Amino acid sequence: MGSPCMRTDAVIIRKMLKYCDDATKYVSGMEYEAFIGNELYLTFTAFALSQLGEMASRFDDSFYERYPQVPWRAMRGMRNRIVHNYDGVQFATLWDVLTHDIPPLRVQLKEILGHVDSE
Repeated sequence: MGSPCMRTDAVIIRKMLKYCDDATKYVSGMEYEAFIGNELYLTFTAFALSQLGEMASRFDDSFYERYPQVPWRAMRGMRNRIVHNYDGVQFATLWDVLTHDIPPLRVQLKEILGHVDSE
């Protein structure tokens, strides 16, 4: 069985995968105009993205170095924009992240989870 750090990393990655799913479940099959017209979806997805960024800040430096292809800094930056300037977050930016960035991120996180679980 892996070290306690590896198990902790796996727990964080699993939470991140859940937030990826939470963030995208309400935009699947939805048009942009419908998305921005639904305050519940906007709030829920913004929360999921902020939590994703929060989880992305919980690894040690060696973990980030092992997986430099993952946009850790961008996730943390999105979290900071949502938390500290929610009214300033552009709907188009949220939409772009949800529809273009989260699906490949989810694939990367699944691959990392496979590596962490096997160690």
